[in-house]
Amino acid sequence: MKFYDDVIPEQSQISLEELFLGPHFHWHLNKNTIDDENLRYGYPDLPQFIHKFIMGKEYLSPYVKYVLTELCWQDTLNKLSLQEEKYVMRMKANLIMPISSIVQHPPHTDLPEDVRHIVMLYYVNDSDGPTIIFEKDGESFTPVEKIDPKRGRFLVFDGSNYHASSTPTKNPRCVINFNLTNNE
Repeated sequence: MKFYDDVIPEQSQISLEELFLGPHFHWHLNKNTIDDENLRYGYPDLPQFIHKFIMGKEYLSPYVKYVLTELCWQDTLNKLSLQEEKYVMRMKANLIMPISSIVQHPPHTDLPEDVRHIVMLYYVNDSDGPTIIFEKDGESFTPVEKIDPKRGRFLVFDGSNYHASSTPTKNPRCVINFNLTNNE
């Protein structure tokens, strides 16, 4: 697991924050952060807003090209040493609204454990709901790292690692979540 700050220009960071937190971006309410309640392992789960960009080979959003351009896509993949992981299996944005106390959501993998992939998160804005990386032992999870959301930060880790978002208390928590592979 590695994180990188300020890989893209500050003006691009500002443009993306204005887009995602502005009045014209379309969000859809998802009743939980994890769709399969059997995978929640007893952890609380709360609603979040999502925006799907890419699922498989299907482009679902008119914003794909704009967002990838602002993220300086090819240059960013090079800077993050992800040249081989150039295929996007899934790209979506998550928006979690603040509540009175931080709630850790269920540990999960974005794709089935047998699907080799890299997770890359881009933090759209500063927030206080950290991403937590876990070690899994059976149905028991031990937190091993907490990464705070910071505008302009990329977090990259192996997709087989369990992770979870947390509900913020001060500002909305907005991330762009990529699942990357080297298989077309």
